[in-house]
Amino acid sequence: MRNIGIGMFHSGTRRLSNLLRRRAIILLYHRIAELHPDPQLLCVTPDHFAQHLEHLQQHYRPIGLEALRQPSVSGEVPHKAVVVTLDDGYADNLWNAKPLLESYSVPATVFVTAGYVGRDREFPHDYLERCLLQERTLPDSLTLAIDGRTYSWQIGDFKDDVGAWNVLTGSYPSLRHLCYCELHRLLRPLNDESRQLVLNVLANWSSCPTDARPDRRALNEEELRTLSEDGLVEIGAHGVNHLVLAAQPVEAQWKEINESRRHLESILGRPVTTFSYPYGGSEDINETTVELVKKAGFNVACANIPALVTVRSDLFRLPRFLVRDWDGQEFGRRLKRAFC
Repeated sequence: MRNIGIGMFHSGTRRLSNLLRRRAIILLYHRIAELHPDPQLLCVTPDHFAQHLEHLQQHYRPIGLEALRQPSVSGEVPHKAVVVTLDDGYADNLWNAKPLLESYSVPATVFVTAGYVGRDREFPHDYLERCLLQERTLPDSLTLAIDGRTYSWQIGDFKDDVGAWNVLTGSYPSLRHLCYCELHRLLRPLNDESRQLVLNVLANWSSCPTDARPDRRALNEEELRTLSEDGLVEIGAHGVNHLVLAAQPVEAQWKEINESRRHLESILGRPVTTFSYPYGGSEDINETTVELVKKAGFNVACANIPALVTVRSDLFRLPRFLVRDWDGQEFGRRLKRAFC
């Protein structure tokens, strides 16, 4: 047995300790826009996003997701590296986010919900907001059949003084807000067909238009290609219909995962190798989901679970920190605290 000197032992121990201390953070954004109401808190204003990017350039190492993956595989994570990601694929990712990313030379990954690309419909949470929180005149009550059960709500008067309300407020300023939250919860685990049936009934009941509002629509195919054309923004997959994958049977999970990759690749003409789980909480992902993502040929998958990325992180459950509409100073405080 080879005798290892004490100096070599301490040198190896220090190197291991340094590697384990090297940590990175993946940031999760959705929309770069200024919208009211924003009940799901998905929007970061362009001004605040610019402040975030400036802070990253001054104090951290902004890198792309693939650049983070390679060191992770080789056993090192760049110290104080930060990866910017955006989920869903709203059109404002091109019009508002990309110019700012270019201005600060910060790479990003946009995870696109493939089934919404170029389709003239809104995401379910946006359409619920449109029907229940924007329409001034609605019938007095709503009854819906959802997943084999019947639910009824009383619908109160429209209130135009609650634009700052959001789902984290903990109270409901009107019966409409209560209905909005309960319907959002009930729609969340459904498959796309069941969800659309409910939304169609809601559209008829409210007489609310079904075409997407310009400021709530997803990217179209041309915009998707423009977003990724210079390489600063990488396109990843985010499922076809933004379903809770763990709530779906295996065949439906595979279709959502594999077809999202295939559809995006057909638009872009290049491989799509990264994935983010819709919703992305620990309850939204199971072992089957992870194995199917690997089988579909993805190299990396991101969750929505706040933690630091280290050499021990699972490349198919990479954690991310959700970013809210903070100014630059608050963003800097939170990022510094996360790295501690």
